[in-house]
Amino acid sequence: MEESRQLSLAEHLSRTSGLDSGALGAIAALARQLPVPAILPVVGAGASWDCGVRVANEIGEDLLTDYLDNAEYEPHDTALTKHDLGEIAEKIFEKKGPERVVEDLGFPEESQWRPAAKMGDHFCVYCVLARMAREEFLEEAFGFNYDCGAEAGLEAEGFLYGKAIAGQQWVDYARVVADAAAMVETKSQGYLLVKAHGCAVRYRELATGDPRAAAEGIVVRRRQLEDWKKPGWSLNAFRASAEKKALMLIGFSGQDPKFSNELDEILAAVYKANPGNSSPRVVAIDLDPSVEAIQELIKTGLDGKEAGAGAATHVCTEGSTATGAMLVLLAELIANQLETEAKKQGFELPKERDQRLASLIVTTPAMLRWALLADDPGENSFIQLANLTATRGYVPLTKHATKSVKLMVARAAVRARLGHGKPESSLEAVAGNGFIVDAPQGVAYMPVGIQQEKLAETCRQGDELEKIRRTLEHPSHLDCILVSGDGSELRGVSLATGEEVRP
Repeated sequence: MEESRQLSLAEHLSRTSGLDSGALGAIAALARQLPVPAILPVVGAGASWDCGVRVANEIGEDLLTDYLDNAEYEPHDTALTKHDLGEIAEKIFEKKGPERVVEDLGFPEESQWRPAAKMGDHFCVYCVLARMAREEFLEEAFGFNYDCGAEAGLEAEGFLYGKAIAGQQWVDYARVVADAAAMVETKSQGYLLVKAHGCAVRYRELATGDPRAAAEGIVVRRRQLEDWKKPGWSLNAFRASAEKKALMLIGFSGQDPKFSNELDEILAAVYKANPGNSSPRVVAIDLDPSVEAIQELIKTGLDGKEAGAGAATHVCTEGSTATGAMLVLLAELIANQLETEAKKQGFELPKERDQRLASLIVTTPAMLRWALLADDPGENSFIQLANLTATRGYVPLTKHATKSVKLMVARAAVRARLGHGKPESSLEAVAGNGFIVDAPQGVAYMPVGIQQEKLAETCRQGDELEKIRRTLEHPSHLDCILVSGDGSELRGVSLATGEEVRP
């Protein structure tokens, strides 16, 4: 693990300032052209960079050193380089079999390939994808990484697994599939994440029963990559989705070129049966989307045609992070969905990048979460809201469009009453945990859009208020007030005491 690569939400938001006008324009175009929810994110090695996971070239470098330093593998192929990960693994396999390959990759060691709970607290691409799934902008994702960054991202945003009961208002159940058996066994509900090349943690689970079979489930050797073109559980799943959805490649510039070539051939066959048009069916979000392998995939997605006017095929994340670019895309997708409701309420959504991020990524999700937990849940939402009190769960803005915009209106009113003339920045919003901070008075305000009488009833001092205080982040050094109504009065309930507060 390279923990120095793990950044917080605030750090990624700050780094979005490094996206140039071309990248921002391309992201806005993608938000308009991507066919929600028929989007299939295809996650390459670069997506795990922000998780601190060592990527293909780094793994290849380590494996090459181990190979050359081990007399058991003589005679060594000295022509190999760190870019030949699949070939190095093949040489080890020829001498010692599949178990030694995964052993040399470090898969048996939890310290090298951590489970989700030990990935470390950070924000990443997978967190954004989890939010997109909850907003129902996508239904599944396809990845080729062995690490558990994806699971960590899902858990951080409040997704559930296994025997947990799924909620009824929004998607909060996830299925993670890393082998054929799991594909058959898994439930049909929820968001689907396919780990086509296997999973380090799943390997350790299976290795207790059949180590050789578990090792064969890790796709890393050259011949395994070549065999991926043959019918199998993951290829069949990929083909079925790729035939119907637009592919969004994330972090592919560092991917093994051999694999990119295999993917290009597969897509060519898929799109031959389903001819494309001028709308790109493959787009890329990458540090360097100009590399030949990515451009070939994009061309395949255009079926030999030119992209239509105003269409985008790629976003260059240089100067920022992949996570930052994805956050901007998420904000644009949400804005497109809320625009009609905002006009209906006479409210103008922020246009400038950082103000848009502050509102749609930080403050409105925070207000909505507080509002739902401070309200009296109906019968159908009790379990889902109970899940929220146990996690850092993200509440989808577009599922609550009217309430989301009302909260934005209330927030603007509170800020105006406090004399906050400057637009709210994303870093200001994060620093206050989504609260509006009045530092001179030692008070922080959270609009929840609930009528005062109801708010006073549901947030009176007791177990429920204490649970909310423990669950949701808030400025601990300030008197935090949940503001009722439309924000025209600074009236509400003190989070500390449950007592009514009047202006």
